[in-house]
Amino acid sequence: ILLYKASQFFATKVFFQNIHDKELFIDNKILTEDRCDLIPGSGVDLNLFYSKPSSDDGIVRFLIVCRMLYEKGILSFVEASDFLRKKYGTKVEFQALGFLDDANKVAVSHKVMNEWVSKGLLSYLGTTKDVRPYLAYSDCIVLPSIYPEGVPRSLLEAAAMGKPIVTTNTAGCSFTVDDGENGFLCHPGSTQDLINKLEKIINLGHEGRIQMGDKSRMKAENEFSEHIVIDKYLQSLGLIK
Repeated sequence: ILLYKASQFFATKVFFQNIHDKELFIDNKILTEDRCDLIPGSGVDLNLFYSKPSSDDGIVRFLIVCRMLYEKGILSFVEASDFLRKKYGTKVEFQALGFLDDANKVAVSHKVMNEWVSKGLLSYLGTTKDVRPYLAYSDCIVLPSIYPEGVPRSLLEAAAMGKPIVTTNTAGCSFTVDDGENGFLCHPGSTQDLINKLEKIINLGHEGRIQMGDKSRMKAENEFSEHIVIDKYLQSLGLIK
């Protein structure tokens, strides 16, 4: 707190990506309300990330996009896969896209990931410079993170591409979902609650998922556009009103 007070003493405006962090700074008297502003994460390019419904082929594909850290809830994702694949068989698929780091103790190692893949729990897609084809192919984007985020970029991009989202009711993550409208919120650290919410996505049917994804796109257009972020910065500099 002392370091934040010292480092932000001369700041005329401090931007926060979620309301929880903003309130934390105000409650601890690090900043006053008039020096704070809220932005929707880093924002998303709505022209680059456009709505792309998945095909109706009888398979529900769940995708997690993140650094493969245990704090991101990857273990709950795998445990949910184990349960739902036993119940629904080949009608569900679980995929993971993101960086593995053997040197990081809180990250999934190549060895562990290979074990999950060999057991048929998920498909590991590696890393990519263009996430859009993977988002487009999926029916639902999942991020069961168990620690506070800013606003996860993967969820902003998922919303922009018209995908239902299942994530945890934590700072940052919950900002991307109107529960029951464009996705579902689950309890952080609860595999059972994650399973319940993923099963709701399955039972919606293809058209239900498309309708939920349309609401994600609308939310992205109204709340997550990068132009909102850019305008906030320009206003703070006095370049626009």
